[in-house]
Amino acid sequence: MLVHTNKKELEQLAKYFYHISKTLISIYDSDMNIIAAYPSTLCDFCTQIRTSNTLHNECIANDNTALETCRKTRQTHIYRCHMGLVEVTTPIIYNNIVVGYLLFGQITDQKDKRDVYEKIESLPDYYGFDKNELMQAASKIRYRSHDYIESISALVEMCANYIWLNNIISVRDDGLAHNINLYIRENLSGDLSVPVICNTFHIGRSKLYELAQAHFGCSICEYVQLCRLNKAKELLSKLDLSVSEVSESVGFKDVNYFIRFFKKHTGITPKKFQTGHFTVS
Repeated sequence: MLVHTNKKELEQLAKYFYHISKTLISIYDSDMNIIAAYPSTLCDFCTQIRTSNTLHNECIANDNTALETCRKTRQTHIYRCHMGLVEVTTPIIYNNIVVGYLLFGQITDQKDKRDVYEKIESLPDYYGFDKNELMQAASKIRYRSHDYIESISALVEMCANYIWLNNIISVRDDGLAHNINLYIRENLSGDLSVPVICNTFHIGRSKLYELAQAHFGCSICEYVQLCRLNKAKELLSKLDLSVSEVSESVGFKDVNYFIRFFKKHTGITPKKFQTGHFTVS
């Protein structure tokens, strides 16, 4: 099953949602990459928090954990982030398979914002934050009641259905292409050369090349590398893994080649991506 997204329409939908709710919303694809978001910038509080590499990575880890929970449960997930803000994720589902996610948040369900203020007070001094500035930024975080959060969550679920029903995210289903896609994603650390894939599925090279162009929109080799790159980005957000461990996990036996490959396609080294020394476009 292969997914195509209409980014322009998703951006417009995110904008409409914000105008009604005054709450930031982000739309992710099935690989947990942001497709669209409105506003395009984070609130002042989150912007300041993300100037710390450690806290920036915690933010990314929080988002990934929430989206993974959606994938497993296939249900809306309401949670509190590591800095005390309330966020909500909803899966976009096709035939019981998650093909994307909606995430909204950067709000609080406490009028006194006590959880957020307590998190600020507990930050170690070595982070270098001006806690008064953080408190001031936190005071601007929008308060939303539990009833409001439940209601807006239901609205987001409707948006997820709207996206699917109006083909804003469309899916082309081909049994063989779907199985090849799954095989690649489940064997990224192994040999995914053209001969191996052809032998595994008992097809010729021409058939494999044809399927890749029709369903992946690129050559089979390019698609394998894209899957490896996306998986590497996911693994690099976990601070307990070294660059060499990530390299091997996604099928690059030569870590130096992996570093060059990663930089060529992202503009930064794996280490800089991991530590958060980059600007999200």
